[in-house]
Amino acid sequence: MLDAQVRIDAELGAQPKLFAYPYGEFAPALQAWLKAQGYAAFGQHSGPLWAGSDPQALPRFPASGVYGDLKSLGPKLTMKALAATMESPTSMILPPGAEQPTLRFTLRFPEAHRGPVQCYLSGQGAIPTTREGNRVEASAPAPVPLGRSRFNCTAQGPEGHWHWLSQPLLRLP
Repeated sequence: MLDAQVRIDAELGAQPKLFAYPYGEFAPALQAWLKAQGYAAFGQHSGPLWAGSDPQALPRFPASGVYGDLKSLGPKLTMKALAATMESPTSMILPPGAEQPTLRFTLRFPEAHRGPVQCYLSGQGAIPTTREGNRVEASAPAPVPLGRSRFNCTAQGPEGHWHWLSQPLLRLP
């Protein structure tokens, strides 16, 4: 990877150091290595960027295939981040035995999200979500399948725009 960056820089001049995780999967050790090398890295979990986004776990909205039509692209382009400090899970890789993970986060700008926050889980649809002040919690009502899945949470801001947060999950056998 570093050799490729050297060649790109040699042929095009200094370029941003960007990395896309294969299949969007990343582990804390790889995130730390990319940070030490000065790279920003993108996963495959949906969402807009904000000033507090983790540079080694950047979200992105898909805009190709079934997600590439103009009707769904417009709302994605106006989506705002549901700015939050993630408490749990601390890694997308679920620990053994964590078949029904709980998502916990603290809203960074609660005044921008006075209404309800609703969370969804891949394959399970809308899931019970509680909000107490700035803290939000949503637990998987059923086991998540092996492989990739994600929590997605939304809230409507006072300006009418939707705000979005996504937390990828990877459950290993």
